[in-house]
Amino acid sequence: MHEWALAQSVIFTALKQRPKSRLKITIALGELQQVDEEIFRLGLKEFAKLEKLKATFSIKRVPAKLRCNNCNKEWLFSKGELSEREAESIHFVPELAHTYIGCPQCGSPDFTVVEGRGVWVEKIEVE
Repeated sequence: MHEWALAQSVIFTALKQRPKSRLKITIALGELQQVDEEIFRLGLKEFAKLEKLKATFSIKRVPAKLRCNNCNKEWLFSKGELSEREAESIHFVPELAHTYIGCPQCGSPDFTVVEGRGVWVEKIEVE
């Protein structure tokens, strides 16, 4: 599962920073990535245990904000506008969003993701 690979990447990033300290790790999840947070948290817990990393995790959801390159309209992405198949496709290949999402004002599929794409470690603090 791709949530497990993302969780493993977060743990490896944390280990590079402070492998012997107890850490508080803040992770940002872009909404467009459509990560299953429950599976992701389980992956974080299991990989942290495997690597003997003492950490607490805080997850922040970042809404997907899109901007039309045709008419400059900005809008928030809503997963509810997609079928289950479309949402799953975007989950694995976010670039496919242009195939399934169009500007609500002019209908153009030519847009830029302003915010809410990807998964990243926002902050690592020593507790």
